[in-house]
Amino acid sequence: YPVLMIGMGSLAERRASTQLVRVLEVPTVGMERAPNLVAFLGTQGIRAVKAPDDVDGAIVRQEADVALRIDADYANDWRAGKPALVEIVSDTTRRDSEIPSARVRAALNGYRDQVGALRLVARGIDPSVTRAVNVGSRDLATEEAKRGLLLSAIMPYLLILMSFVGGAYLIMGATAGERERQSLEPLLATPAARSAVV
Repeated sequence: YPVLMIGMGSLAERRASTQLVRVLEVPTVGMERAPNLVAFLGTQGIRAVKAPDDVDGAIVRQEADVALRIDADYANDWRAGKPALVEIVSDTTRRDSEIPSARVRAALNGYRDQVGALRLVARGIDPSVTRAVNVGSRDLATEEAKRGLLLSAIMPYLLILMSFVGGAYLIMGATAGERERQSLEPLLATPAARSAVV
């Protein structure tokens, strides 16, 4: 069982790393409205492609994992220095869309932060002014505690598996014992219901 869990974990890890490395093609509505954004996404391994007429339907039919919709007022908002709307379209109940959606969201957040910093620099303002607090973290968990956490995650499954395997050997031994003592046939010939015998 632990070998099976490790095998399944490595398969999931391999699938995730494949999704993270390959070029992600994202159907994009209105990509001509934001050429700089499309170019930036290209540097992040995300290629904007022409969207079908019904993007929402393509997501629902699972023809695409994630899509983008660039708002019609994107250029006007951009020039006015206002936040320009870019929608991520996905189905959050599909496991296959988790990693592509996270990649697109991370790339858009990076673009937002970069452009925001450049706008502040253009106005002669230090971009670090917007970060009032730098948040760091220190993990004080010991290696023993981490191993205990892992064990507590696996232990219930091991207990279920061991109780099943132990019960299976017990019932096989009981059935073989009945046969060896030649009491299985008379037991099955009694008018008792099969469920009662079991």
